[in-house]
Amino acid sequence: MSNQSRLSVVSGLLLSFWWAAVPALEMSGQVTAVDTTPITGVMVTATSTVPGATTTTVFSGENGEFTFPDIPGASVDDLALTVRKIGFRQSSAEFGRGTSGFTAHFKMVRVDNVADQVPPSAWLSGLSLQDRGARATVATCAGSGCHQFPDQRVQRFTLALNQSAPSEQVTPHLEQGWRSMVSYMRLMALRFAPDLGLRWGITPEDPNFARYISAENSLFNQRDEDLVATTLSHYLAGMNFEEYSADEFAVLRAPLGVTEKTVIREYDLRTDGWTREVAISPLSPYAWVVEDSKDRVGRLNLTSGHVTWSDLPEGQQGPHTINAGPDGELWISLEESFGMARLDPVTEQWRFYPDFGEFSLVHDACFNEKRVVQKDSSGRIWMTLLGTNQLASLEPESGALETVDMPVPEGESIFHAALYGCVINSDSSKLWFTHLNSTIGSFDITTGEVDAWFDMPEGSMPHRMAIDERDVVYVALSGEGQVWALDSRDPSAKPVLYDLPDRNSAPYSVTWDTHRQALWVATGNNNIIYQLNPATGKFLEFPLPRNDAFLRMIEVDQETGDLWTAYARLPVGDGPNYAVWMVPGDL
Repeated sequence: MSNQSRLSVVSGLLLSFWWAAVPALEMSGQVTAVDTTPITGVMVTATSTVPGATTTTVFSGENGEFTFPDIPGASVDDLALTVRKIGFRQSSAEFGRGTSGFTAHFKMVRVDNVADQVPPSAWLSGLSLQDRGARATVATCAGSGCHQFPDQRVQRFTLALNQSAPSEQVTPHLEQGWRSMVSYMRLMALRFAPDLGLRWGITPEDPNFARYISAENSLFNQRDEDLVATTLSHYLAGMNFEEYSADEFAVLRAPLGVTEKTVIREYDLRTDGWTREVAISPLSPYAWVVEDSKDRVGRLNLTSGHVTWSDLPEGQQGPHTINAGPDGELWISLEESFGMARLDPVTEQWRFYPDFGEFSLVHDACFNEKRVVQKDSSGRIWMTLLGTNQLASLEPESGALETVDMPVPEGESIFHAALYGCVINSDSSKLWFTHLNSTIGSFDITTGEVDAWFDMPEGSMPHRMAIDERDVVYVALSGEGQVWALDSRDPSAKPVLYDLPDRNSAPYSVTWDTHRQALWVATGNNNIIYQLNPATGKFLEFPLPRNDAFLRMIEVDQETGDLWTAYARLPVGDGPNYAVWMVPGDL
């Protein structure tokens, strides 16, 4: 057990001792250096030892002081406090009674070696930003691979591979090891976990099984394998995961956006399922979560932290992406059963739209600047079909459905191209879309034509999208560690690229914030949410309380400006399973 872990346990015991005498859940304190110099930006987390309780995190302000709001679901005798800031370790903790309740004083010391603190992305900081193999490695392993890279399991695999390499055949040996891992990823792309069945209704006897684990049709094709195996066999050869200097890590950081008013609540969903996304509706006091691997939708009570799960009817599978609609209804893509669903969050009545076609893999509904599904002038909603490379339109009341074939990028198969994200402009005349492995484009609804097409560099991986009130389109480039932006109203405009502070953070999605006129960036590889001010090009970072915090989406509450997201790492059961509510503290 490390000193930090041991002190955290002791802190919890001390807290339990003092807490019994405190009549109300009021808690504050300060974090300082040993010489009492205040330390700002320290993450202070209150965790209950009772499984399923809500976890609350605040941050120390400029004078090192922190204050907790009410903590729902917490008991007075089972709460533990931990403090965390990369580059520091806790040295002592003192607890006592203050005029307003319980107080805590933590002292921390600087450390030079932060190897056990840095996120997986830090270990990739030496990868070239120009080398396409390096960018494809970040995109494939940490972007579309749905897990952090290189996490501790990957580090152990790397060390074992390095140690077993014959001295006279180091490079071929290491390369073959990584090729074997990519082959394994192809197989795992069809499962939620090694011990679970195949996805999308496929069986080992099904011809599609052999088809979709083949390099030609997989999400990880032969070109991906060649790039990743070659890159990693050279870059990770002899990698030392025991040393990482605090100064080296500092260059990957952005200024902190958190303040003493920032609050993060994590709701333990108490399952080993794959809870990908969270949505909120103005019609409902709850947050709504989808659990893809268990074919159900959850209603989260924000006061108690309790989740009420509702199983989908038989035959309806794979709730994947969830967004509020124009009337407050919830639209949920059913990727596993090739359909779409609409849920009334008040009556909890469903309507299912099942006829999108075999292996269509309904993915993203096209939404507007508020991340709300928006109808076109004919009253239709639009969505991407990943499995068939089509856009689809749906008239919600009649159920009328039409599909439009999209061009297949040169040299791509339909499945590997992966038609993915989708947004709709302010007058509902145009859709913007991404192909996960190649392209950003637009589709004119009135003419039925693709009227813009941007071929992206290999390995850039244009992922989820956003659009603002002025029809500026933003795209997360997972492999590049950039945000791509284009003023779609200006025919002469050129794309603008914003470099993330950590280029290996694998940004998965972007969300426009109408309150702040800023962009939120969800990352998969460094346990951080970024905020980008497009007017200045400057980033702020909002650290998350947990490791393995693979994010897919961010929802902005249009009334309060608060953020919602979920930790959604694969395989299921291998990472934290929480819905996350963040009050940034700047409004």
